[in-house]
Amino acid sequence: MWGLMTFTCHIFMLIVSSFSTDILNLEKNIVVLENDLAVQKNLNSVLRDHVTEKGLYHSRTRKAVNCSIQPVVFHARLVSNIYPLGSNQIIAYDSVITNEGNTYDTLTGMFEATSTGVYQFIATMWSTEGRNLDFQMIFNGGEVCAGRTTTTNQSMGICSAILQVPDGGRVFVRHKSTNGNDAKGNNYAVFTGHLIL
Repeated sequence: MWGLMTFTCHIFMLIVSSFSTDILNLEKNIVVLENDLAVQKNLNSVLRDHVTEKGLYHSRTRKAVNCSIQPVVFHARLVSNIYPLGSNQIIAYDSVITNEGNTYDTLTGMFEATSTGVYQFIATMWSTEGRNLDFQMIFNGGEVCAGRTTTTNQSMGICSAILQVPDGGRVFVRHKSTNGNDAKGNNYAVFTGHLIL
């Protein structure tokens, strides 16, 4: 019996010793990580000071507070189905959800910038079974992106662009040539854009 107790005690001491070693190793790792973090914070501070000194750092919060440009954001959905689409016909997304800045016109399907800036635009289209559609986003007369829905039911095509748009610049979505001719609505297809800076 004494042998079993001695053996159990010896195993217990080995386990405690192993845990003590693991704890010491973890404590050393923590010290190393804390030192690395301090070095990284110092480098970040030096970099921030350098960039600020050179006039390259602009806080987004500061820009938003001092921004004199009115916000521009629109989001329109295609409610109606358009079939058949003519060659290069503009697709007028006919239901406006948001139109801050009054820059999107549901009658013409065109966005017209009220201020020069960098904008992001996204257009989607949706297909019905057996019909496809090629579409393109046009900026001042030229294609900036294109999308395609397939003949598989409920396939979604997407087109996205980030553009430098001057005051009065126009962006719209249209049928690309004669490829496919069915613009499916039902609020699935959207045209959206916003002023980034």
